Amino acid sequence: MTFLSRLKTIHTKRAVRQLKSSLLALGAGIGISAALVSLSSAHPMQTLAQFFSGPFSAPYYTGSMLNTAALLAFGALGAACAIVSGSFNLGGEGQIYLSGFTASLILSAATPASGLLPAGCVLLIAAAAAFLVSGAIAAFCGMMKVYRNVSELLSSFLLSAASIPLIDAAIAGPFRDAAQNLLATPRIAQELRLTQLLPPSALNISFFAAAALCIACALILYRTQAGKRFRICGSAQEFARYSGLRPQRAVIAGMFISGGMHGLAGFCAAAGTYYCCPQGFYAGMGWNALTAALIARCHPLAIMPACLVLGWLFSAADKAILTNNLTIDVTGIIQAAILLCISAQFIVRIKKEQS
Repeated sequence: MTFLSRLKTIHTKRAVRQLKSSLLALGAGIGISAALVSLSSAHPMQTLAQFFSGPFSAPYYTGSMLNTAALLAFGALGAACAIVSGSFNLGGEGQIYLSGFTASLILSAATPASGLLPAGCVLLIAAAAAFLVSGAIAAFCGMMKVYRNVSELLSSFLLSAASIPLIDAAIAGPFRDAAQNLLATPRIAQELRLTQLLPPSALNISFFAAAALCIACALILYRTQAGKRFRICGSAQEFARYSGLRPQRAVIAGMFISGGMHGLAGFCAAAGTYYCCPQGFYAGMGWNALTAALIARCHPLAIMPACLVLGWLFSAADKAILTNNLTIDVTGIIQAAILLCISAQFIVRIKKEQS
């Protein structure tokens, strides 16, 4: 057996092990959530049937499931880009919140009736602003890691935690829409909203944009020389340095792209789901996106299926809570179960490598 064939066999076995661990994590989340739903209901079998079929019982629930998957896909791509570059972005929730706030201010201030700019151009400007503002914050964390040896986990998390109360105060104060009781920015005009696909649900064209972006990222990472160099810099920094590459650039670029992808999630949430920036809409989005990226093992082609499964789980849990008067937060427990299984798999692998 030649060296290349041996390397290919090792890579295939590793991919199979990773797939098994991801399926185990998903199975644990499904099993634990099903057990909690059945134990918390007076009619377990009926509740379980509604839990598994609930997201497909009506167009509204199906559209909500797909829309949740699309938002998670943008954030999961961001988390995956950071991990592939050798970093870790824990500021996803703050970046999603900031980008949604920025996009909502731009879109609510725009007046499409004036005819100065077409609605499509205004949407592109808002999306670019959301991408850049979140990308700049994440890139700053990457620069601090490269030039000051500051952990990007700590800096990204702290910047996110610091920005959230500031945005809350801005929404509750000068940028609040006084015409509605909800703590939110002014509503976005009908002409500047993303096109709905399955009314009355919030599903919009961002679902296809997320799927296309996953395919594009896979092609760039695995079919171009720049993508291969990027992956080498993230997985083997010393080897990259000896090969004449600069892994520091990959760290900063990866963090910038990571923040930008989270920014697109915030833009799509503001322009396609809420049509404003409600206070606290980001809750859980960043961590759920990170969960999807870990399930997919940071492979762009596996991110969309992972997000679809998580979207189904979360939508099923929400519908079970609404229709069966459940008092337990099933969605949080699902996320915790999946993350625990993935973390346990990583711990086992590290111990094996150390031994």
